[in-house]
Amino acid sequence: MLENNMRPAEALRAAQNTLRADTHWRSPHYWAAFTLQGEYEQTLRIPPSKPSQHAPATVQNAVGLALLLMLLCGIGWGYLRRRGPRAVA
Repeated sequence: MLENNMRPAEALRAAQNTLRADTHWRSPHYWAAFTLQGEYEQTLRIPPSKPSQHAPATVQNAVGLALLLMLLCGIGWGYLRRRGPRAVA
């Protein structure tokens, strides 16, 4: 629908016709239940994409790795504290 600049009603009709063309899907049982809700004459267009405002992937990866390392260090530190000091034999 968006690629061909079709209105929703046209896109639904084209999809139904495509299903009806195949002998396996020809029965109305497969295609007649689909209905259109909302504005049927409005043409939808994909807005032009804007440059991403997010941080580059390398920065995100570095921050994620740092957080993971801090989490693992915290888990290890808590484990060592819970074990207590070892007795020297």
